Amino acid sequence: MNKELQYWTNYYKKQNKPFQESLFADYCIKQWLKPGVSLLELGCGNGRDAVYLSKHGINVTAVDQCAEEIDFLNNRFGGKNISFKCADFSDLKFRKKFDAIYSRFTLHAISKQQEIRTLNWCARHLNENGLLLIEARGTQNEIYGMGERVADEADAFIYEGHYRRFLNAGDVNKQITGLGLTILSSDEAANRAPFNGTDYKFLRIIARKQFLEMATRRK
Repeated sequence: MNKELQYWTNYYKKQNKPFQESLFADYCIKQWLKPGVSLLELGCGNGRDAVYLSKHGINVTAVDQCAEEIDFLNNRFGGKNISFKCADFSDLKFRKKFDAIYSRFTLHAISKQQEIRTLNWCARHLNENGLLLIEARGTQNEIYGMGERVADEADAFIYEGHYRRFLNAGDVNKQITGLGLTILSSDEAANRAPFNGTDYKFLRIIARKQFLEMATRRK
């Protein structure tokens, strides 16, 4: 088991039960998601957003590498419209397509190479008009630059015991649009994930997959 996986396995042993949903999950329910849509969550952690989304009528498939946590979540919360699978979200083998793919605080936990592979996979596995919903630490986040810089990786640091790579919004948007998706919203702002008295800026990107005919016509 690598150090990052061990870190999160130990973390969720202590905090394995879902608690209050994130503000991002609530935002997505209010602004972007309708009951009945299929959604894949990349890196579900202790399942708090997956459970919340399922309670609002979303058909959720949630993946994470922490096997013990996935077993707990399936036994406790698995049901008709929610399932949990043990998998590396940066190297998925699913053939199924989804109406939405949801990534909160996960893209900044992987390398740039893994990010490219993940976003390529997402573009291929979104249904037409499907939504890509991202929240992550960007370069405007207040802890950017703190900790030990990771050699040969731009904007990546080891801080508070684990890895973070801060996303450059312009670069990510360019990659997403290059895959045939349209950026609907992209900005970095505070009041998105306040925690223990802090209120740092976080990046949110919402993108939609175009109809194949539209994407082809633009090439």
